[in-house]
This record gives sequence, structure tokens and C-alpha cells, in this order.
Amino acid sequence: MRALCLVLELLCFLGVGTPSWAAVSCALLTQNSDATNVNNHSTASVTPTSNALVLVFWRSVRNGTDGLTTPTITGNSLTWVPVTDQRFSQAGAPESRITVVRSLGASPSAGAINAAYDSAVTNVNASWAVVECTGIDTSGTNGSGAVVQSTQGVQLAGTSLTLTLAAFGSAGNATIAGFALDNDLAITNEGGYTELADTGTDDSGLGGQLEVEFLASNDTSPSATYSSADAGGVAIEIKAAAAAGSETFGFRLRQMQ
Repeated sequence: MRALCLVLELLCFLGVGTPSWAAVSCALLTQNSDATNVNNHSTASVTPTSNALVLVFWRSVRNGTDGLTTPTITGNSLTWVPVTDQRFSQAGAPESRITVVRSLGASPSAGAINAAYDSAVTNVNASWAVVECTGIDTSGTNGSGAVVQSTQGVQLAGTSLTLTLAAFGSAGNATIAGFALDNDLAITNEGGYTELADTGTDDSGLGGQLEVEFLASNDTSPSATYSSADAGGVAIEIKAAAAAGSETFGFRLRQMQ
């Protein structure tokens, strides 16, 4: 008669119990400003990387009392999805807005990115920054898997703006933020951040400034400082991809006769 025995086999690997993420990295593709009084603007030609998260930060300002709509972004054979935006300087003309949209595609084409507004809106000028991020979660559609959360905020007649994000979902996730002013003043990024973009225009006092900053780690309170101005800002938690070859920890129960 055979004796039955149960053998508990422990499977152990190096790095047991220690999650591993790819490093999120963000870089500027293009930035510029345009003071032309039109209802659409276009960036320089860019060629996004396959399966990279592409973020467009857009500062716009209207002339007079016509309503300033969120711009419709097109280009690069990609589908662009709004993430969040913030109107500021709402007490009177000009009214300003900062918008951020996302996209991600396997085969983006080269070309300009265009922002179009409602035909009834006359825009004095705009500033933009196109940023792409790699080492990110590519699940979902059009970059949805890479954007964990977003927030926005406004500070009227101040010298700094701090945005508030909820607790991050992972220690490997990164932070990116954009800040816009209703004047062409220098914007100083928060210490520890990498400034990716800083561009603006001055159009008879109706200009503005846009700044984008990146941190390859968690920060629930991204901020920027400047001389006194009305400001709006947006911030995003970017989800890191699981590192290739990440190891797991487990047990296997094997019955032997």
C-alpha cells in the first residue's frame, strides 16, 4: 500500500514581495505661442512615439465678452480625449483657460496638432506644449490606462498656485502639472521638478504664460510660483507600466503518491 504524502512546495524568487515598475519619463515634443487673432492655432510638426502617452497643454485667452470654449484638438492620426481644464481670470475680459488632452496610438503620423474653437469665438492668443511620456501603462484606449487621476485649480491675484491630488495608487507613478497666467510673466517650477515647457505671449496686455513641469515620483501637491497674476493649473498622476520580468510570490500544493 502506498503512503500518501502532501508536499508543500514554496516557490521563491529574487525580489519576492517587492513590486517593480518601469520608470516614467516625459519629454517635450514642441512648445510655442501665437498672438494672432484667430479661432484656431497649430503647433509645429511632431512625430509621437508609438504607444507613448501624448499630452497637449493649451493656454488660450479670448477677446471681449464672447465665451471661451474648450478647444477641439486634432492631428497625428490620433484620437484626442479631454482630461481636464480650468478657466481663470473670470472677473472680466480677457477670460483665460488652460486645457490638457491625452492620446496614445500604435502608429501615430507626423504632422501638426491643431486646436479649433467655436466659430463665434475670437481668440487673442494661445500657448501650447506637447509632451510625450514613456514607461507608462498602455492599457485602455487613447491613454486612459496611463491617467490615474487629474485635478485643476485657480488662484486669482496671487503669487503661487498649489494643486491637490489624492493619494497616489502606486509609488512608481509620476506627476505632471501645467500652470497658466493671464500675463506674460516668468513661472518658476516647484523644486525637484523638471521644467518641460515655458512659453507665452504679450499682446497689448492680453497675453499670458504657460509652464509644464514633471516629477518622476509621487506628489499630491504640485505647485508653481510667479509675480502677481491670475492663474489656473492642471495636474495628472501618470501610471507606470509594470517592469518587464517582474517576479511574483506564491505557493503551490503538490500531491505525491
